[in-house]
Amino acid sequence: MASAEFKGLNAVLHVITAEAAGENRDAEIEARLAVRGVADLGYQVHSDPEHKLLLRGSDGAVSAAYVIEKFDPTSMNSKTSVPYAKYDMVQPALTVIKRGGEIQQVWTWSTGVLKTLFDADPSMKVDALQKIPGYGLLVGVRPETADVLASIKENRDVTLQFQGLRRIVSEKIGCVIL
Repeated sequence: MASAEFKGLNAVLHVITAEAAGENRDAEIEARLAVRGVADLGYQVHSDPEHKLLLRGSDGAVSAAYVIEKFDPTSMNSKTSVPYAKYDMVQPALTVIKRGGEIQQVWTWSTGVLKTLFDADPSMKVDALQKIPGYGLLVGVRPETADVLASIKENRDVTLQFQGLRRIVSEKIGCVIL
């Protein structure tokens, strides 16, 4: 997804992670991405460990659509000056919000085609290691990056794809909001 394409659509992409990152959070997240070989995304990157940017219900609680899990990366080397800290990780999500605040599209592991699969088979659980027919392990199911803009323009759900675990671990991006 090229930044210029979003500008042409008069849209802005924000990449958001729930990863805690010290006092200068956004700069630290960008530094961590750079040492992982994912530098200069061309988008704004944010650290949101308090989950302030997640959608909320009318009661003010974080939307049940999100899959949030405790994560302890403290034994890993952050490769930057700020060590990793425990946090409540938000599993991958895509939210498209129109400038007026209207929600156009929400994708998480518990929405859309995945929700339909989970609802149809009670033995399936929303778990990273759950095998998903046609995709592989749930941990690798993501929106098809090349389809995000088209899905916005066409006002439809984004197409899903399976990404290899090596790519997912290198990116470590939790939530994307347009």
